[in-house]
This record gives sequence, C-alpha cells and structure tokens, in this order.
Amino acid sequence: MSKEHSRPVDATIITLKNKFPTEQYESMAGVYGGEIITTIDHKMVYKTGKVLDRIDVIGDAVLRTFDDHVVKEPLKMFMKHPKSFLNIFFNSEPMRRRGSPIEIDQNIKRLGLTEYYGLHPLGIEIKKPEVFTKGIVLSDIYEVKSPFFDDIDRFQALGEATKYISQVHSQYGPVGDIVGDIIFQQKEGSKVINPVLNIPDVILTPSKKRIDFIKKSLSKPKRRFKSY
Repeated sequence: MSKEHSRPVDATIITLKNKFPTEQYESMAGVYGGEIITTIDHKMVYKTGKVLDRIDVIGDAVLRTFDDHVVKEPLKMFMKHPKSFLNIFFNSEPMRRRGSPIEIDQNIKRLGLTEYYGLHPLGIEIKKPEVFTKGIVLSDIYEVKSPFFDDIDRFQALGEATKYISQVHSQYGPVGDIVGDIIFQQKEGSKVINPVLNIPDVILTPSKKRIDFIKKSLSKPKRRFKSY
C-alpha cells in the first residue's frame, strides 16, 4: 500500500498539477503527469501510470505542440484554416515533452541528479524527501503570499538560480523547464542557497532536423561586439 500526500490538485485546461508537500508554507509549484506518494517502506515516489496521468501527458504534448509552433489562437485557426490546424495537430510534435519514467531516469543521469532521484517500479523515487518537504521553490518566492517569504532577498534568489542553471548548462547540457523547477534546499537569514532541479521530467523530443540545426548553430563563430 502507499500513502498519497493530501495536497491540493490544480487543474489547468487539460493538465493536472499535484503540488509539492511543503511543510513551511503552501506551495503553488508541483509535478505534472503523476502524483507524489509515500510507499509502505517509507519512500517518497513520483508515481505515474494512472489514466489521468496518461491524459495529462497527452494534454501537455498537445499544448506544447501549439506553443512551440506559435499558434496563439488554436480555435480561431481551426475555424479559418482547418487544414493547417489539422496538419499541425497530426504531423507536428513539440520540441519538448514530458517523458516516461525511463526517459526521465536518463535525464536524471545526464544532469548529474542521481543523488536526488532515481528509477522506481512505480515511477521516480525522490531519494531526499526533505528537498520537497523543507525546500523553497524559486517560483513560490514570487507567487506565494506568506510571512515565510517576507525576509527573503528576491534578487539574491534569482541571482543564485541563474548561477546554478548556468553551471548545469556548462557541465551537463540543456535543461527542459526551469523557473518552477529550481528548489533551494536551505535558507540562511535573507538568503536561499544550495539550489537543485526538480524531477527533470521534460525531455527534448528526438529530431534529426532539430539536432542538425543545433549543431549548425553551435558551429557558427560567435560575433564579437565592439566596446565603446
């Protein structure tokens, strides 16, 4: 048996967000395409596989398909240009999408996060539950109204997150989604420190055309701007 965390679920059009089980304040951030549970052997797991989870993943892919192809008003496009709409819907794929547990685990290893997360029969194990229960999510610092955040330096938090993401990109490569996916593990006075990524469930959709484009872009000499 397993225990599901009694956290609110936020429904947004198609996708479902299960919020983090934070203890120091009520988080607005969370996970999609699954739920956070505690197993009978006291492990915290991001569990996937339910019908709603599958619908969520499909819904996320649909939304990303139109977002990535800059379709601002899908309904209006369907009414005026149904063929173009259907072509995007059936023949296009999003540049990024939510991965399966195996794909997420590959992302975990690629990004050097095996200390925090790992593959589990039910989904993905959160090896350090305190990251989710005691941590401070970057987006919550700006979105949640709570006395807990009154003394936090928001500029320092953003600077610390920027430095961390820069290090991740330099050392391990690109990350999927970022803003809601950075969790600070500690707070010292007005500062938040020791950031880590949330479960890296967003993966780059394999595409020869896209990979060739990225390689070509990286091979171009960087422009140097004159200093005045």
